[in-house]
Amino acid sequence: MGTELLLQIGLFVITLAGLVKASDWFVAAAERIGVALGVPSFIIGVTVVAAGTSLPELISSLVAVSKGASEIVVGNVVGSNIANIGFILGLVGVLSKKFGIHFDIRRVDLPMLIGATLLMTLAIFDGTFSKVEAVVMCLGMSLFLAYVLRDSGKTGTTDAVRETGKDSGDQTEADSEAEESPQKARWTDYGLVLVSAGLIWACANYNIGSIIALSGLLGVGSEVIALTAVSLGTSLPELVVSVVAMRKGNHEIVVGNVLGSNIFNTFAVMGIPGLVGTLVIPPDVVAFSLPVMLAATMFFTVVVYDKEINRWEGGILLLLYGYFIFETVVRNA
Repeated sequence: MGTELLLQIGLFVITLAGLVKASDWFVAAAERIGVALGVPSFIIGVTVVAAGTSLPELISSLVAVSKGASEIVVGNVVGSNIANIGFILGLVGVLSKKFGIHFDIRRVDLPMLIGATLLMTLAIFDGTFSKVEAVVMCLGMSLFLAYVLRDSGKTGTTDAVRETGKDSGDQTEADSEAEESPQKARWTDYGLVLVSAGLIWACANYNIGSIIALSGLLGVGSEVIALTAVSLGTSLPELVVSVVAMRKGNHEIVVGNVLGSNIFNTFAVMGIPGLVGTLVIPPDVVAFSLPVMLAATMFFTVVVYDKEINRWEGGILLLLYGYFIFETVVRNA
């Protein structure tokens, strides 16, 4: 059992790393192709790049449904949302001491996040997730994308901005340069899209298989691993982007990263797999993890409402995430 456990842990770590890296390759290549075809960079940002930041969660969830382990889906979404707020925003808040937010996220972004969180809560609170609820989630994702598409040219909160560390002015300059000197997509870009897409699916397939095996070896539910290890691992790219943005003084990118990722996770990563198959909602997720996600979202709302985050607020967010991980492990030990 010891050898088998080590092998499965190794497989989990390697495939998770491969899943994240292949997603980065896919997004980069698809973005270059889009630019070469004359697609405006902000549209690429809110479609390809926006989806790309949550691609590991989405593909893993689809594979989980196909393998009959759909309880991983809700664990993936709830765990990732808590990690984005508690771990990423908390750590950045502590490291940066205090930073201001100039863009008015109170107008649409925060209400959209709160609405998505409440909608998901109502959808799974009874322990079930129907096809109708999945359709509603997908419609919510459509509304979010429509809003971002409308405002992406004049705001700095799209995932394209989060990924590249550019503000809207930088994007306008990039668009102008692209128009002046259009580039042709290389055959290697098309090849990389195909190869990376295959790697994403393969890594997700083996990653979910290792989660199912580990849950049996450790005697815990597979959703527990999704709530902790998977959600933290898939959030590491967002953490790197946020730390780099913080060092450059691009504070909107940090908050926008959390907002966009959580909204996409809630709507798309729940909605799309819910259309493919029936999602199992574990009782412990509803009883403990879901309330923690609600609490984290509400506290996040309070923290950013005055358009600044200080070190103490970041510390509380980190404590909340530490409590969540500790309680999740203890409750399932």
